Amino acid sequence: MRSKRRRRRGRPSKDVRLMLEGIVWVLRTGAPWRDLPEGFGPWETVYGRFRRWLAGGLWQRLLGRLARYTTGKLRHMDATCCKVHQFANGGHGGVQANAIGRTKGGANTKVHALVDTKGMACCVKLSAGQVHESTVALELTKAVPKGCTLVGDKAYDVDALRDHWEDRGVGVCVPAREGRKQPAAHHKGWYRKRHQVENFFQRLKTFLRIDRRLDKLAATFLAFVQLACVLNAIKYHF
Repeated sequence: MRSKRRRRRGRPSKDVRLMLEGIVWVLRTGAPWRDLPEGFGPWETVYGRFRRWLAGGLWQRLLGRLARYTTGKLRHMDATCCKVHQFANGGHGGVQANAIGRTKGGANTKVHALVDTKGMACCVKLSAGQVHESTVALELTKAVPKGCTLVGDKAYDVDALRDHWEDRGVGVCVPAREGRKQPAAHHKGWYRKRHQVENFFQRLKTFLRIDRRLDKLAATFLAFVQLACVLNAIKYHF
């Protein structure tokens, strides 16, 4: 009896695991897509799969899924600068649209991160290198649940931020800047644990594609940052 099932036409789909391993190789080495070893297949195929997953929001969903497994009541926040490679300039929309700014050290992109008590990423955002941490703080912490405490350095000592977080039922452990007439108190024991976010950045920059930004588009660079967060979480927290 003839099967009514239709046969698939066209080329068979490439192995998903092989495609992912090729993407991770590019993330770790920082090499151009065209230098991808032949064992992963044609570089155009691997790059096309990466862009397809990016367009579908896969990397953002993976990071969001990991955020469900956060532990503890402390959330540490900070930012780090990634020097922009000369080849990363010239992306569509210009430097402003791609989170590239000028600082004393040259062209930089700033990665803002929120991590849990053990240093696992909950949320990451990008901005130009000269953007102050406090301007991204609300977007970075909007998903922090009630009852948690945010731990950050003096850059987050802004009255509007403190009022917003306290109105949401979120605690604040941020030391006061110098010159404050009425400096807010902070828990020194909790603040000493802020090294978790610094350790996270150190692990993040072991991926050469992130240590020195090599992508022209902010969306592409953010996707690699999100993938690195997922890989770090799998390696160190599961």
